[in-house]
Amino acid sequence: MLFEERIAARLELPGAIARDLAVAFGETMTRLSTLPLDAYGRLRYYLISLARETDGCVVVQGLWMQQQLAGLAGCCRATVGRILCELARGGWIRFEKQRISILQPLPEQF
Repeated sequence: MLFEERIAARLELPGAIARDLAVAFGETMTRLSTLPLDAYGRLRYYLISLARETDGCVVVQGLWMQQQLAGLAGCCRATVGRILCELARGGWIRFEKQRISILQPLPEQF
C-alpha cells in the first residue's frame, strides 16, 4: 500500500500532522525572533514569557534548572547562572522553593 493510500484511509491523520507542523513552526519562529538578542536578552525574554502572576507576585513556577533555561536561551549553563546570580544580587529576582519570583521589572540591558 502506498503512503498516500494509507493517509487517505485514516482521515484524521492529515489534520493531526498539519496541527503538529503548525505548532513546530510557531515554536521555531519564536526562537528565531529572539536570535538577534544577546544571551541576557534571550534569557529575559523567556523568563518574562514563562512568568505568571500568582498570589500578587510575578513568578516563574516549577523546578527550572539552569541547563533548561540555557537550552531555551541558546547559551551555556554558566552564562545563565552568572546572569541569574547578578539579577538576584541586584534585587530583581529571588529564588524560592521551585520558583523564581520576579520582584521588579527586569532591566532592558544588562
